[in-house]
Amino acid sequence: MPTTIAPLHSFEFFTDSVYDARWSPVHPALFAAVDSESKLTLWNINVDTEAPVTVISVPTPDGHGLNKVRWHADGRKLAVGSSNGAVFVYDIGELGSPRIDEWTLLQRTLAELQATARLRETPSTN
Repeated sequence: MPTTIAPLHSFEFFTDSVYDARWSPVHPALFAAVDSESKLTLWNINVDTEAPVTVISVPTPDGHGLNKVRWHADGRKLAVGSSNGAVFVYDIGELGSPRIDEWTLLQRTLAELQATARLRETPSTN
């Protein structure tokens, strides 16, 4: 019997195409996403799974969207690129530095997401 792979959670905050998303190399619960509306969105799923911790509107030339995001190895800086060749580098400071308990919090967050996903998969008995 093949294994069914289902998402734990869907981040449906975005109103247009998401072109890239990357986990922080040092913070277990932090990821960045870029979209066609030229927004850099940072999520810390230990803080909230329904809303990002910050959204940065990037002033791209000619209103081109962002299509790439890459983290620096220190997790405090990232670069985003647009389809017209512009690259922007951001220093997110302490937001990129994990607290000591982030791994423990992430385990709790993932357990909650798994429980919710199981509830969605369980057929109703009406």
